[in-house]
Amino acid sequence: MKKSNQIVPYQEICAALKITKSAVEKRAKKEAWPYTEHTVSGGKKRFFAISDLPADIQRAVRLHVLEQAARAPLPAVEMEPVFSETERQRRVAEARKSVIQRIAQLQSSGGSVREVCGALLGMARLGTLDEAAVRSLQLCRDPRGQCSADGLPSLRSLQRLVEMEAHGKVLAPRVRQKNLSVPAWGADFLRHWQRPEKPGVSQAYRSFLAEAGCLPASYPIPSEHMVRRFLKKVGTVALNAGRFGERDLKSLRSFVRRDSGDLRPGDVYTMDGHCFDAEIRHPAHGRPFRPEITGVVDVATRKLVGWSVSLSESGLAVLDSLRTAALRNGIPAVLYVDRGSGYVNALIKDEGIGLLGRLGTEISHSLPYNSQARGVIERSHQTIWVAAAREIPGFVGAGMDRQARQAMFRVTRAAIKAGTVARLPLMDFDDFVCYLTGKVAEYNARPHRGLPKLSDPATGKIRHESPDEAWARHVAEGWAPEVVKNDHIVPLFRPMTKCAIRRCEITLHNKRYFSPDLEEFHGETLPVAFDIHDPQRVWVYDHDGRFILTAELDANKVPYMPMSFIEQAREKRAAAREKRLVSHLAEIREERNAGVIEQPERIVLPGLSIPREALAAEVARLSLPAGDAPVSTSAPRDTLPLEGNFTAPSPPATLPGRERGVEMGLENWAPPQGETMGDAEARFAEWLRISETPEEELPNQRARIWISSYPRSSEYRMLARQHKTSAV
Repeated sequence: MKKSNQIVPYQEICAALKITKSAVEKRAKKEAWPYTEHTVSGGKKRFFAISDLPADIQRAVRLHVLEQAARAPLPAVEMEPVFSETERQRRVAEARKSVIQRIAQLQSSGGSVREVCGALLGMARLGTLDEAAVRSLQLCRDPRGQCSADGLPSLRSLQRLVEMEAHGKVLAPRVRQKNLSVPAWGADFLRHWQRPEKPGVSQAYRSFLAEAGCLPASYPIPSEHMVRRFLKKVGTVALNAGRFGERDLKSLRSFVRRDSGDLRPGDVYTMDGHCFDAEIRHPAHGRPFRPEITGVVDVATRKLVGWSVSLSESGLAVLDSLRTAALRNGIPAVLYVDRGSGYVNALIKDEGIGLLGRLGTEISHSLPYNSQARGVIERSHQTIWVAAAREIPGFVGAGMDRQARQAMFRVTRAAIKAGTVARLPLMDFDDFVCYLTGKVAEYNARPHRGLPKLSDPATGKIRHESPDEAWARHVAEGWAPEVVKNDHIVPLFRPMTKCAIRRCEITLHNKRYFSPDLEEFHGETLPVAFDIHDPQRVWVYDHDGRFILTAELDANKVPYMPMSFIEQAREKRAAAREKRLVSHLAEIREERNAGVIEQPERIVLPGLSIPREALAAEVARLSLPAGDAPVSTSAPRDTLPLEGNFTAPSPPATLPGRERGVEMGLENWAPPQGETMGDAEARFAEWLRISETPEEELPNQRARIWISSYPRSSEYRMLARQHKTSAV
């Protein structure tokens, strides 16, 4: 063993042996310990060389010195970074490096590697070593060996670490590596797994077994568990290739994140349409429908600068939302949209008649099926429109419970079928527009995580800017929007199209517009502007964009015949038709009464002629019991309760006429002399005569009922039209 020539004072020997100084001096004098004297502050002191001391005292002193050195903090030593494959390898390598440096530091105080390692382990087990050193010793242990209760390595393990460091070996432990090689059956199985039908593992495995049974055995057939372990080793993109299309695989692959920090307001507008996720009342017929919303967002500030609500997606809806954005917040330099039909049309893109050409705005289209590139506008749909739809009745979005959505659908469709849509708790169109206006204002005033942070002036907390604050910041820095001048507003935002001129006529939207000043332009195709809200006229321009004239709707249309002549012919045709109907009605009534036998007015017997009514009255009188008054069927005219200018008519001439009067409520009334109740003209004439009589002057209640009910009969309406025609 290598002896150390380190010298120690009396105090170290006393602390190591745990005895007093006098006891040490007495034993040193008795055993004649060699010593040397050194001048220190306060005089001279004796120092003893450890190697000159007795063996038992040497062991005690060395152990004490090691313990003191272990408790002392290690000097700051810059450790080289340890590169390893896993986090555990890195931590273990760093812990082993730390322990080796501590052992080397203790060796400088004297003692062999074995003694120093033993001292470290002993202090760790006694609890006299600091916690960090104990944790490093525990990480040094090789988990493949026997595990002690305290988790510390063995003495031989520490010695082996020192030897590995001396020979330049890697201190990081080895880690078992996965077998990432593709088995012989892997490609065959993936053919059954990577299908767009997305079969499960069991289904794909059964299909694989069926195919493998029909082919020569070139490899051992794996079990289903082997297949599942193989799939866990395959990467996500490679595993789903074939199960997902190229569009769906984009959500798994890498992407480019665009930075809008260098943009200013108005540099780029992005817009897109969204079918609202709730039903409201249609402005025309009131039935439930889902409106189409087109929004325009400024990319630099995330502000919703324009929007419109339409009944369906169309180029006019795009035109209206772009018009709103340009008028309220400025003309954009670039319009970034998809390739939908609402943006790829002459109203938007044509250099001569398109709105963007007149505004001086460039249009840029994203790649097909690449909605991720327009994430700014796509995200605004969820933040504004979908969130707004969840707060009103009639929500039918994807996030709603399926059973509740089906119940709502049945209620609305049943109401449509029954004609009771007015009772549905749906929002009216005008209220819906006001509601969305408030939601847009809330969005523009709410902090947006895509914008820089600032200190809230009210609370002092750090938060993101709102779109309105970002817009105001750019304005404060000197930016100003490119606005449309007032004299250009009206013609600029009229949609334009090219139409052919044919004999001073322009055909547009199935309507004809005419101006005699277009004669010299026959056969040419000129730009024509129109107003989507006023179809009465169009505006014609030349090829250079100069205004020519205004053409009016159907300006060359005149009536085929004068209207007075046509109206006279219509009235004549109606009168002839009424006359034919009256004749037909009279014929029907004659056929109905053909089987009725006319009763004679008088009963003629040999030598006697008696009126039928008198005979009936006498029979009735004789058949009554004694004391009862006879009932007269014909009262004298002067006994009728009539007042005013009402003349009591004579009794009916025939029995059928009498019965007809009773049916009409005139029990004691008969038509004028020479007429019968069967004559429709007589009834109409009598109604005209007595219709002006006050109600209280009518003979009885049934007469009053007939006066009020007769005008509702078809007979009255027919005769009234005939009477009116003859009067004209």
